[in-house]
Amino acid sequence: MQKVQKAVVFAAVITSFITTFMGSALNLSVPDMSGEFNVSAGAIGWVVTVYMLIAAAFAVPFGRIADITSRKFVLALGIAVFGAASFFSVFARGLISVVIGRGAQGFGASMIFATNHAILISKFSENERGKVLGYATASTYVGLAAGPVLGGFLNYNFGWRSIFIAGCAVSAVVLVSVIFGIPSKNRDVASEAGEAESKAADGEKKNFDITGNVFFIMALLALVYGLTDIMRNSFAPYIACAGLLLFAVFVFRELRTKSPVIDVRIFKESPAYTLANLAALLGYGAVYAVSYLLSIYLQTVLGYNSQTAGLILIASPAVMAVLSPLAGRLSDRILPFFLAAAGMAVTALSLLIFV
Repeated sequence: MQKVQKAVVFAAVITSFITTFMGSALNLSVPDMSGEFNVSAGAIGWVVTVYMLIAAAFAVPFGRIADITSRKFVLALGIAVFGAASFFSVFARGLISVVIGRGAQGFGASMIFATNHAILISKFSENERGKVLGYATASTYVGLAAGPVLGGFLNYNFGWRSIFIAGCAVSAVVLVSVIFGIPSKNRDVASEAGEAESKAADGEKKNFDITGNVFFIMALLALVYGLTDIMRNSFAPYIACAGLLLFAVFVFRELRTKSPVIDVRIFKESPAYTLANLAALLGYGAVYAVSYLLSIYLQTVLGYNSQTAGLILIASPAVMAVLSPLAGRLSDRILPFFLAAAGMAVTALSLLIFV
């Protein structure tokens, strides 16, 4: 493995871990933060929600910007914003300050989500991508599921602010690796021999659909906010419906523009692409929802402290850490569709046991 490839793998693995870790690490801090700020657990829930909401809304636009400009620049900027927001949150003295810091973290995370795997894929040949994506996927799921474990340990021993200190420290390390270890150009291993084809595509890449991006961001924010607050806000169902309407307008526009934010035709032309995205959505949703609910249930219902609750939840990330790289290697040898189907079947069975 070349020096650049090692730097790319390191950056992809660490950023995949820290972004998803910070998404779930504060779950076990909800009771403590609720008591410190004297607000309900439902209000504290926005500390968790705003991060994912902002990250999801801006990931696609930043992916487009990265393709037009430089993936390295967008990735480095995202890491810097993520680290700075973590540092800001350490000194938060109220719920509003924490929510602002978390929103800024999500903004930085959106740049990371849009570029880390894209850079990883671009630096490896097709017969190696399954293996390295296995490492990144393992790191993603470990971060998502280990968040309550490590977050519970940090919260119990050092307070919830220590979680943000950890995020700031890791960001600083990986930022140095990205700046000095990854080249700036968006060069792809598979297309290095086809410079002419690459240049021909540059004309279309330079266009940026601002209106389409605005519609996408507004639609996602409205839909997720409406669904999140539907039990507490009488206007939430209408906001969610407005989000769906905006998505319809977004799709209508994308079908007619020369340089779409998302080429929505690919969902019709490639069932494999559509189902892969759907599987990822359902898989992440299932893992995150169970981790979040169990982290609160173990404390508020069963009476465990945050550290003990975190230790109980360690089984899931441990299995993910062991098996994801193996699954990545297997996907280079057999059809990945079989592995994906088997994984979804096991996930469905485990959820049935939880029921």
